[in-house]
Amino acid sequence: MNEEHCIVETAYNGEVALELIEDSIKSQREFSVIFLDNYMPLFSGDEVVNTLRLLEKNSGRKRACTVSISGDVSQMKDKNKNFDINLGKPFSKSEIRDIFYKSISR
Repeated sequence: MNEEHCIVETAYNGEVALELIEDSIKSQREFSVIFLDNYMPLFSGDEVVNTLRLLEKNSGRKRACTVSISGDVSQMKDKNKNFDINLGKPFSKSEIRDIFYKSISR
């Protein structure tokens, strides 16, 4: 996505993902899209998105588009309603690009 002139921040576990989200709220930065793997170490994608939604509600910030990533899409469909999009592995760069453009146009 760097080729698309996007700023990409990477978290290798759920704890770091929550830190990035909390820092963005404190500094008034907004993420256009947040991609979360369901099986991240320390905190799952579900735990991170549930905390994100609570932080958004408490801060009055608009809802960020969140994408749940998993190797088993069939289990994702009804699991967590806090995600906006479910994306199965493997996925292509064009799928990521399409999700990004759809999210910024909403």
